[in-house]
Amino acid sequence: MDSKLNKLREDAENILKNNLNYQSDVPLNEFNKIIHDLKVYQIELELQNEELRNTQKLLEDSRNNYAQLYNEAPAGYVTLNESAMILQANQTFARMVNRNSSSINNLSFTEFIDDEDIHVFISRFNAFFKKPEGKSMELKMLKQNGKNFNARITANIINNESNKVKLFLIITDITEQKIAKDLIVETQHNYENFFNTIDDFLFVLDEEGKILYSNSTAQSRLEYSENELIEKHVLNLHPEERRTEASKIVQEMLSGYNTFCPIPLITKSGKLIPVETKINKGFWNGKAVLFGVSKDITQLKLSEEKFSKVFYLNPSACGLSDLTNHQYIEVNDAFYNLLGFNKNEVIGKTAYELGILESTAAEKILETADSNGKIENQPINLKAKNGDIKSVLISAENIYIQDKRYRFTVLNDITKLRKFESELKKQNKELLSLNAEKDKFFSIIAHDLRSPFNSFLGLTQIMANEINTLTMPELQRIAVNMEKSANNLYNLLENLLQWSQIHQGLTIFNPTEIHLITLINTCVENMHDVAINKNIEIIVDINEEINFNVIGDENMLKTVIRNLISNAIKFTNTNGAIRIKAEKDINQTIITVTDNGIGMTKENIVKLFKLEESYSINGTENEKGTGLGLLLCKEFIEKHRGKIWVESEKGNGSTFCFSLPSINYKSI
Repeated sequence: MDSKLNKLREDAENILKNNLNYQSDVPLNEFNKIIHDLKVYQIELELQNEELRNTQKLLEDSRNNYAQLYNEAPAGYVTLNESAMILQANQTFARMVNRNSSSINNLSFTEFIDDEDIHVFISRFNAFFKKPEGKSMELKMLKQNGKNFNARITANIINNESNKVKLFLIITDITEQKIAKDLIVETQHNYENFFNTIDDFLFVLDEEGKILYSNSTAQSRLEYSENELIEKHVLNLHPEERRTEASKIVQEMLSGYNTFCPIPLITKSGKLIPVETKINKGFWNGKAVLFGVSKDITQLKLSEEKFSKVFYLNPSACGLSDLTNHQYIEVNDAFYNLLGFNKNEVIGKTAYELGILESTAAEKILETADSNGKIENQPINLKAKNGDIKSVLISAENIYIQDKRYRFTVLNDITKLRKFESELKKQNKELLSLNAEKDKFFSIIAHDLRSPFNSFLGLTQIMANEINTLTMPELQRIAVNMEKSANNLYNLLENLLQWSQIHQGLTIFNPTEIHLITLINTCVENMHDVAINKNIEIIVDINEEINFNVIGDENMLKTVIRNLISNAIKFTNTNGAIRIKAEKDINQTIITVTDNGIGMTKENIVKLFKLEESYSINGTENEKGTGLGLLLCKEFIEKHRGKIWVESEKGNGSTFCFSLPSINYKSI
């Protein structure tokens, strides 16, 4: 930059030297004036330079803002040449197709279109290039992972300096809108089917009494075609001699002085059909009409007021509001059901007064509807009367009824769609859990339950076949082994029974105050003979001067302590020791069962207390196990609002711990 300035100064000096005519006799006052003018000119140049720098910065900021608006626009922007090759695409489009924006350029746009819709794009592409105004197309487009989404495409022509025509596409993801639109179409179809399957005669009349619409029952029973009934005055469906009477009753019904008209209808062939007719004012396609329902009173057991049910059971929530004050003048039952209001609370109130919309959201929707005349399938959250948030797609259109402007609003609830995915995940998780339980039980029944039986049966077979040749020590050894097998079998069956009962909801939780030391000593005495067989000492190291009373279910806690002691004996070598301790604070009591046996690795510790892991190994004397006992312990301790965990190292024994709320803690 400095070198350029120096060069400019050098050039200026040379020009000045060649063009300046020195005058030695210039008066001092003129010389001072020249100096002044030069200084002013210099300041002007500096101000112009400063203004130029500011302009350049504004231009750069404007370019950056344009780039940000272009890339972060709510719609995808893509520029194509005449061969449908992508020249440029914004970040929004890149996110739509799960691609990096740099990898999109120079690719054919058809690579991002579902195979089924490529022919649609090709057939419309040339038409877009000729005259895109007023044209649009809807396509299924592809993401990088192969999934597709619905898109609406509009376009504009771009002419550059080289006169090469480019097509600028505007791509909007309309997947949710299409789902909602399909739902609306299905609702309309269901409505028409329902309307035409009603057994009553249904008529929609203009305010002069001419028929605008009739259902299939009216047409078939009265022997007229649909076109024959349109524009026919409804009084002409009554016998001629009673039409004046019918007109009077209709006026009385509209004024509230009568409830129904008993005058029969007459078919095209002259047959009379006894009916009970009711007339109500309402709106049909945005216009004030009269709804006529004629019930064949020869079949009084048919459901009542079917036409009104058709009107109020529309699955889409609809509302009509006065545009002069935005107050609701009519809403259907689906509206009340969706938002939890009753009619008296809604009529004469605005959505803002009801608290349905937040103020900013309400203003945005009202401004859009006012400026465009309508809005279509705009996602928004509404607040129900009870505070629940409802996710809906809102559509609204400004309409005229008798020269007065109204807004017709339709709400389609998509809350369930939003929750569908999370509900599926929850169900899958529950299914996996159920399958794991099933597999675990099948494993126990097929293998672990059979193993103790085989051992027991083998010993009895030896005694049965060789009892006359066995010595007393041999008989004693067989009897000891039979006792072990019987105890293992009993413990397994006991665990299976308790596991089955707790998962069927048959286990009764009966918490009482329990003296913990007494309970532990009882369990130790019950396990004494099993420990003696391996010459294992069980030490109860608890300070009896401390009150270790707890609140719990005695049978459940016995099962927990028995299983933990049994496990400790199983994995402790002969001549080993097991130590039982207890500690307490104001909130809880912690019981530990420690052995000096074979211990466990960290990898195996994390598998404990999990049904799906199915972790079990044999004891030091090949004692069998299923892992079901520890699962029972976890279930029972958690019922007591406690926790169970293990601390262990391979070769250094294990400590199983569980906590229980103290007697002075919150009641279970």
